[in-house]
Amino acid sequence: MSDKFPRYKLIDSRAEHDVTDAVSALIAIGASMTRVLTELRERGASTEIVREIARPSLYVGVHAHSVRLPDATIISLARRGSARRILAALVCQHRRASGDALSVAEVFEAGWPGERAHPEAAAARVYSTIRTLRNLGLRPWILRRDDGYLLATELDVQTASDDLLSA
Repeated sequence: MSDKFPRYKLIDSRAEHDVTDAVSALIAIGASMTRVLTELRERGASTEIVREIARPSLYVGVHAHSVRLPDATIISLARRGSARRILAALVCQHRRASGDALSVAEVFEAGWPGERAHPEAAAARVYSTIRTLRNLGLRPWILRRDDGYLLATELDVQTASDDLLSA
């Protein structure tokens, strides 16, 4: 989190260092996000900073083998190839055009590249795999609309080394 602070200027450079030091110390002792945000407000951080820090972050391994959820839970997709590929496609779509969904056909192609299936069978595979991802902890973050699936737009998606995210 502290790497976000250099982008913001507070009242003066002393205040900026004070906020960065406070957040770093709280994170180091495992303080809750509520405590971190309260400390930010008390130290004069702008609403813009507090809103940015409070934004939920999803950390996805480079190859999507591991995922760190906003609640800090780490899940492994190492043995779930289709789920890993679908999540990677959702992440790519989120980065490319946050707010645009992938159709069921696009999700099927991402999960099972080059395979052919009857449309109903393909949709059943997609629904089942999305359900698996949701049950692993992504329920609040994988959205379904009439035009398909997408990651929640308020989600901040970051890439991290799979080694750093191993459960």
